[in-house]
Amino acid sequence: MMYRAIKHKFSTYPGLTNMLLSTAGSVLVEASPHDLFWGGGREGEGLNYLGRLLMQLRSEIMGTFPASVEVGEAV
Repeated sequence: MMYRAIKHKFSTYPGLTNMLLSTAGSVLVEASPHDLFWGGGREGEGLNYLGRLLMQLRSEIMGTFPASVEVGEAV
């Protein structure tokens, strides 16, 4: 569900897509010290699912990740 929302947001705003693509080769981490699910946490102990989804979307846009596979699913 969240992946679809992020995908819609980035497809609606081309400037965001360009910013996302400009991060190619970088690991993206949601810098939230308190959100251990979506963010990286204070000491990197978080799951960083937002960062993972953004990196997946970036890969999909760049054509290096299949559009039908979501983070956490087996390929």
